Amino acid sequence: NYSVAVAARTLTEEVQNELALNANYALRGFSFPLLGIDLKNDVEFSLITSYRASSRRTFLLGERPGQAQQSTNGTEVDGRRSILIEPRARYTLSRLVTATAFFRYNGEFTTGASNPGFSVTEVGVELRISISGGR
Repeated sequence: NYSVAVAARTLTEEVQNELALNANYALRGFSFPLLGIDLKNDVEFSLITSYRASSRRTFLLGERPGQAQQSTNGTEVDGRRSILIEPRARYTLSRLVTATAFFRYNGEFTTGASNPGFSVTEVGVELRISISGGR
């Protein structure tokens, strides 16, 4: 996107880019003998990644007296880049026990802005056990 400010003699360029990748793999119903019992198991792997970038630059339109020469790339006013990476694994043991593990990294990085960037790293494990019985 471009916008022109005639009074200030500037041209502003706004650019946004995004790239995302999702991948999944599942292996279902494979046998794994444990303590003499043949159990049916499932394994799933997934990966989520994304990259987003946005920037805003200004360009001078014409000469102004007493102003320094500007490069042809303009002046970056502000910009933001974000990265997300999340691999996840899930194992199901005969539909009774399910274990999930994940790692998640989320980073926001700024340029030319007064707000600093940040990053968050999360690690998690979830275990579910189904117990049923009767008389």
